[in-house]
Amino acid sequence: MKMMLRAALSLAIAVPSGMPVYAQEIPPLNRERFETAMHDRLRGNTVGYAFALTGPVNILAEGADGWAQKPGDGNVRMTVRTASHIGSVSKLISGTGLLYLLREKPIADGSVNQQLDAPLADFLPQKMKQAYSARLTGVTLRTLLMHKSGLNRAPGDVGYCDGGAPVPDGWINIDYGLSRGAQAPGTNRKYDNCNISVLRFVIPRIAFPDQAASIDQAHADKSGAAYGRAIEPAYRFLYTAFMYTQFFDTVFRGAVPTCNPARDRGPDKFAKYYSSLGDQVGGFVEPETCNPQGSYYMSARQLARFARQMGFTNTLVGRGIRRRMTSPANIDDRLVFNRIIADTTFLAETGKRNWVFHGGSFRGASAVVIKLPGRRYGLAVSNSDEISSGDLARALFNAYVAATKNAPRRISG
Repeated sequence: MKMMLRAALSLAIAVPSGMPVYAQEIPPLNRERFETAMHDRLRGNTVGYAFALTGPVNILAEGADGWAQKPGDGNVRMTVRTASHIGSVSKLISGTGLLYLLREKPIADGSVNQQLDAPLADFLPQKMKQAYSARLTGVTLRTLLMHKSGLNRAPGDVGYCDGGAPVPDGWINIDYGLSRGAQAPGTNRKYDNCNISVLRFVIPRIAFPDQAASIDQAHADKSGAAYGRAIEPAYRFLYTAFMYTQFFDTVFRGAVPTCNPARDRGPDKFAKYYSSLGDQVGGFVEPETCNPQGSYYMSARQLARFARQMGFTNTLVGRGIRRRMTSPANIDDRLVFNRIIADTTFLAETGKRNWVFHGGSFRGASAVVIKLPGRRYGLAVSNSDEISSGDLARALFNAYVAATKNAPRRISG
C-alpha cells in the first residue's frame, strides 16, 4: 500500500509546462561487451592502445593491447598505466586549469563565468599588452576557451599557434597571431591552437603575478623578437610550475602527467609514437617545460581520474561551468571541448543529441576524452597514425551503445 501511495504521489507532482520528461533510463552496462567492442575496433589497427570507461566513482571497464614500444625499439607492452602522448587533449587539461585558477584566485568580483569576460590583453606580458591591446578588442578569456577568439594563424601553419616547435619559431607564430589582431571575436568557432597556446601568458600572470612582473622587468630593455624569445620560455616555466604545484596536486595521487617521459618516468615507462604500423622505430619528445596546447603524456587511468574530477565533482569546476563545458544551451558555445558526436541513439533517455569530446593527435599518437550518456566518460589513447582521435571517440561511443543497448555498432567508423 505504501509503495502504491508513493507511486501515486510521484505521478501527481506537476511537471511545469514545457519541461522535457525522459521516462526511459539508460540500460545497465555490459562491461564485457564494451571491452570486446573496443578491442575489435583497435586490435591490429594501431601499434598499441589503451582505453577506459569511468563513472563518478570508479572505472567501469578498461583494456589495452599492442606495443607501447615495439620489440626492437624498447620492447614495452601497452597497458592502462602506460603514459602516452595525448596531443591536443592537453588543451582540455590546460583550459580546465584556467577555470580552476579563476575560482581559486579570482581576477574580479563575480562568478567564474563572469570573470571569463575579462580581456585577453590584460593578461599578456607588459610590452605585448602595450603593442597589441588595440588589435585584440573583444578577445576575452571566454572567446579563447570557446575557440571564437578570431586570432589569425601564421601562414603555412596547420593549427599550431606556436607551431609545436621550439623557440624561436614558436614565438614567431604567437607574435603573428596576436600582432595581426582578431577577426570578429565571439562570432565564429574556429578550433585553433592559438586559443589555448596563449594561456602560457594568462595563467602565470594570474597565478604568479609578482614573478611575471619580474620577467617583464628583467627584459624591459629588449624589443621585438628579442623580447619575445626572452620572455616566452620564462613564462612557459611559470605555466608548468602552476600545473605541477597547484593543479595536478589537486587532481592526481602519486604519478602525475609528464611532458618529458624519458626523464620523469624512465626509458621503458611510456609509449613512443609511430607513423604507421610498419614503422620499427618510434619517436618521443623531451622538452624542459610543458606547453598548454599539446605536450602531456598521460595514461588511460590518469585520463579517467581527470575526467572524474572534472566531470562529476566540484574539485576543479562548479556545476554551472561544467554545464557550459558539456551541455550549453547552444552546443556551439561550449567551453574548451573541441568537437562533438551528433547521435540520437540516447535521445529518448537524455533529450540530448550532441556528445562533446576533446581529441588530440601528435606525430602518430592520438587520444580522446568523450562525455557519454548516463554520467560516464570514455578515454582512449593509441600510438600510430592509422587511428585518429575522431576514430577513438567514435569507437568509444559505438562500444557504449553496444554495451548498453545490446545493439552492435559498425566498428569501422
